[in-house]
Amino acid sequence: MLNLWREGQNEFVEFPKWPVKTKKGEELLLETYKRGRWGGDFEGSLNEQFESRFAHYNGSKFCATMSSGTAALVTALQVLGIEKDDEVIVPAMTFIATATAVSYIGAVPVFVDINEKDHCMSFEALEKAISKKTKAVIVVHIGGTACNMEPIINLAQNKGIYVIEYCAQALGAQWNGTKVGNYGDLGVFSFAQTKNLVSGEGGAVVTNHDVLHSKVKKLRNHGRENGMNYYHDSLGVNFRLSEIQASLLLPQMENLDCFLQKKKYFSKLLTEAMNYLAFPWLTVMEINKNVTVHGYFSFVFLYHKNHFDNIPKKIICEAMIKEGVPVGNPQFTPYVVQDNPIYLNNLCKNIQYNTNTARLKYFEMIVLGQAVGSAIMLEGERAVQFIIDKIKLINDHREELGRYSEIQRTYSG
Repeated sequence: MLNLWREGQNEFVEFPKWPVKTKKGEELLLETYKRGRWGGDFEGSLNEQFESRFAHYNGSKFCATMSSGTAALVTALQVLGIEKDDEVIVPAMTFIATATAVSYIGAVPVFVDINEKDHCMSFEALEKAISKKTKAVIVVHIGGTACNMEPIINLAQNKGIYVIEYCAQALGAQWNGTKVGNYGDLGVFSFAQTKNLVSGEGGAVVTNHDVLHSKVKKLRNHGRENGMNYYHDSLGVNFRLSEIQASLLLPQMENLDCFLQKKKYFSKLLTEAMNYLAFPWLTVMEINKNVTVHGYFSFVFLYHKNHFDNIPKKIICEAMIKEGVPVGNPQFTPYVVQDNPIYLNNLCKNIQYNTNTARLKYFEMIVLGQAVGSAIMLEGERAVQFIIDKIKLINDHREELGRYSEIQRTYSG
């Protein structure tokens, strides 16, 4: 498409992919393979070592690893005693697992709107959605940013409901100096392919409550105390993390803060450059001053098509991808969770609380970074200059994009 105007301008930079592979990671993975003990729950395991390091890093007393972030969510809900027909409040902007974990155990997700500026759960919407059946709220730290937790915790304590922090996209993030996962009763993390720590699949539950931690560890290990014994005094399943996954995670701990610093530098430079351009059709999300550390899962800009001849976001994303800027395609953030078919079929509570802000933001968001499998945010000035050049190019060729958009509209209509 864009090659129509790109004659003589064929510069294309290949940026590294996410996750980042290291020699240490490769060596430990090979050692684990040769050792031949790839799973189970045993003393001195790599998994045990990782749990200890992760808890220490996150400032939490306890950590229990899980086979996935979704398994961690399901376990957290069950440990807190959430049962069939109980209501659990979740934000409309999140990955669907936040809601389906609730549905999976027979409870009812209640969807609420988000804040316009940080895309986290709206406190006002949360407050309105609480009913006699509400047993818990899942707060999602979205895109690397930390939510304002103090009023949510105070409200939950006054109403007698549990708080689960879903930190899948925000490992390392802090609100007022406290790392995410330490405000609520339980904090849930994911180590899936795009996260700040990656084991392909995997997750963790952190807490500062010893009784809850003990329950989590038993439930993930067939309802028994630590180890591979055959005495099961409670109902549980196998949600354990393997030694292969732990061998992938442990070496990454060394680079975690370094990578956060590099992504912070990239985000600062790109934000300043985009603000300097001052194109009204493209703006950067603000970061609340109380977010003392951002998790930098992604860099998000907002596309305002009313300032760009109403050209659909799909065309802009196609243009950026064609020019080598690794953004998510339009299907990456298509709609709010409850607009998925399974929730249109009444698996959620039919309430009147609107989620218009979440719907609007999905139409505006363009996502860059490891969320779409790219390590471009580690590349500093070189990457920022490349992105800015491509944004300028798209801005200069608005008319061509407009004509292309009309052709697409004609053929699809």
